[in-house]
This record gives sequence, C-alpha cells and structure tokens, in this order.
Amino acid sequence: DTEPDWAPSSSGITFRSTRSGTYNIWVQYFLEITSLSDSPDPFSPNGDGTREEVEIKYSLSVDKVKIDVKIYDADDNPIRTLVAQEERSFGENTEIWNGSDARGETALDGVYTYKITGYSTTGDKVEREGSITLDTTPPVTTLNSSGEIYVDGTTNYADSGYTYSLTAQDNLSG
Repeated sequence: DTEPDWAPSSSGITFRSTRSGTYNIWVQYFLEITSLSDSPDPFSPNGDGTREEVEIKYSLSVDKVKIDVKIYDADDNPIRTLVAQEERSFGENTEIWNGSDARGETALDGVYTYKITGYSTTGDKVEREGSITLDTTPPVTTLNSSGEIYVDGTTNYADSGYTYSLTAQDNLSG
C-alpha cells in the first residue's frame, strides 16, 4: 500500500490510490554522472614534485551509488582500477590517479581514457568517460655562456662581459 508497483519510465512519477482513497506520489530520481573534469591535464608523475597526480572529479545525481573507475590505454585495454564497486554519495566526488598501472609501475607516456561507471540502487547503470595525458618526460634545459674565463693558477674568474643564460622547455601545456 505504501509503494508503487511500477513507474512510467519516461517520467519517473507514479500516482497510486491507497485503500483509503487518498493518493500517494512517488518521484524516482534517475542516476546521472555530470560535471566530469580532470586536473591537471596533462600530468607528470616523474618524481619532481610537480603535477604528480591527477584528480578526476564528477557529480552524482543520487545517493548510494556503486562506482567503478578504470583507466584504459590507447588500445582500450584496462591498465588500472582506481575504484571497484565502492559506494559514493550524491554531489561532487573525487578520485586520484598517480599514473601507476596495476603492477604499481608508472604507465608509459600517452593519452589515457578514464571510465566512470555508476550503478544505482534501482538498477540504473550509467557510464561517462574522459581522457588524460600522462607525460613523464623532463623539461629540456640548455645552459649557454659567453665571454672569457681566466685561470691564474689559484683562482678562476670571468671578465665583466661573461654571461650565462638558462633555457628550459617543457612539452606540457595547461
């Protein structure tokens, strides 16, 4: 008497009369995964302390959703499972990938796909995906100098016209 037997799939709303002649209204909320983002992208898990991991953010439209988050290589092979059937709540959620594969080794440089699959308590299944670039290549640095260095046997010194220039170039953008 207190719960509907079915709801029209297009509306998610059910009206049903109870034995007393009153009507109850049930509203079914459908699972959606929205506001998908990742940052920083590209990221660079190379041990230099900068851009070491990526945050994958998403929002859920309902509570108590079982979530899978998996990372796939360019050939759509799974290389890492970040989350397996873990419950997440309504609103914004964040998962973190440190760039490692299932063996714990840093994945190769390239573009990876992450897939977030949600399973609601009502049986809905929703999947969203995005891509991340992993780049562990360190920046190229060049040191240039000009001028003359004098050596007098005990001291090295440069004349006032001596200059240094250091250039660093990184292929990361963003």
